[in-house]
Amino acid sequence: MPVSRAVLRLVEAGNDAVCERCRAPVKFVARAKGYQIIANVYEGGRWTRVEHYHEVCYQEAGQPYGTART
Repeated sequence: MPVSRAVLRLVEAGNDAVCERCRAPVKFVARAKGYQIIANVYEGGRWTRVEHYHEVCYQEAGQPYGTART
């Protein structure tokens, strides 16, 4: 049965995701490498959604989908 999981990814240009925790945009910044956590969320063994987090917000939320994989 699939389980929810999280991965750490660079924020890419054109990203329009909104952080699940703070509700602020996960923005691309040209001069700094920014990272985001992307979580595939499964409920009852079925994929339901993707959640995006700022790296810091994911840590502050207590890593709800486990340690993010790289």
